Amino acid sequence: MATAAHTTQTHTTGLQALTFAANLETLATDIGRLKRRINGDEYALHLADRVAFHVDGIDAYLQPTAAELHQDGWSLDGALAHVDARARHIGSLLGECAR
Repeated sequence: MATAAHTTQTHTTGLQALTFAANLETLATDIGRLKRRINGDEYALHLADRVAFHVDGIDAYLQPTAAELHQDGWSLDGALAHVDARARHIGSLLGECAR
């Protein structure tokens, strides 16, 4: 049985997760912009790519998997399409050409 404190804590945690996800998109956008502005500095591009890799990993960790969406009632094709679309979206923000 959920207590009022537990419900409030869960609600706050949910809001924090949404805020974190929005901030992650902003970070991905900034990394993409940075990567486009790096001219000829291979090491700087390497560092930006490494940060982008980690941001992509964090996003993948936070987002529901296709299996989780399917368990929540999504069609399998819909769940797979949603996960693929999210991966393409975050990739485009990070400045990746194609996924």
